[in-house]
Amino acid sequence: MSRQAVTKHVALLEKANLISSQWQGREKLHYLNPVPINEIYTRWIGKFERGDFKHLTISNKHSRRIAMNKSEFVYTTYIKTTAEKLWNALTNPEFTKQYWFGAHCESDWKVGASWKLIMEDGKVADTGEILESDPPTRLVIKWRNEWKPEMKADGYSRCVFDIEPAEGAVKLTVTIRLTRRSPSSLRVFWRMAESSFKS
Repeated sequence: MSRQAVTKHVALLEKANLISSQWQGREKLHYLNPVPINEIYTRWIGKFERGDFKHLTISNKHSRRIAMNKSEFVYTTYIKTTAEKLWNALTNPEFTKQYWFGAHCESDWKVGASWKLIMEDGKVADTGEILESDPPTRLVIKWRNEWKPEMKADGYSRCVFDIEPAEGAVKLTVTIRLTRRSPSSLRVFWRMAESSFKS
């Protein structure tokens, strides 16, 4: 396949939001974006699937995620809202409870401020620091898991939220850079959290 053909194919995948791209210096990195594929599955296929096959599908997804395991992954989604409302949803404790499965974030969202993810029962799930805060376009958090010893031992990781306007919507890109190779359960958790940003 020629370089031009690959470029056209990649552009088509980007336009369909099936991959997301990021520039790092002169390199352009491409990442699969599972969110729209999952939405298609949920809307069109999932409701017709028989229960016994559903378990096979979940098992198959899980094994593929382990095989694709890496220390950085990017999810991109489009949300019909404004950048300001999305920023508020990311930083307001009442909103964060909706997509962090009942947990909420605590911070004053300024550079250098502490950051915590508090579970419903009051236990601290994650702690960290705000590395960048540019409302309503960019938020960078350094974080570490506090409740699982094996994950706490991995040290701090970075979560970058980039918010950009897009034709009648907002493009949200979440980039997770883990200090070690990510467990598949953590990747699935982030995918579920990002999917729930839309609700």
